[in-house]
Amino acid sequence: MVLFLWLQKLRQLFSSLEILYLFIASILHYLFFWGVLRATEAADAQIVGAINFWYYWWTTVLTIGYGDLAPASLSGRLVTPFFEFTGVLLFMAWLAKTGIWLTDQIS
Repeated sequence: MVLFLWLQKLRQLFSSLEILYLFIASILHYLFFWGVLRATEAADAQIVGAINFWYYWWTTVLTIGYGDLAPASLSGRLVTPFFEFTGVLLFMAWLAKTGIWLTDQIS
């Protein structure tokens, strides 16, 4: 019974997150992470190119992480785990919101 109440509270929390806020948070996460890497990496680093960073951001947020792109500087390597962790949290919020929407459509 306690587990059911906890899950119900958790569902209310995630259903209160609006898609707009998740979208804005995702865009800000992407832009801030890119800005930090552009500031910490060399100007000619492959990871700071627009297309390469887009690919790198998606593979780290989705926890695939092929390893073909990685920060080379010490400061870039120190801040990347924070951004990866927060990106995974954003992705989980998207999954939760989508799951809640799907269950509401079914029932």
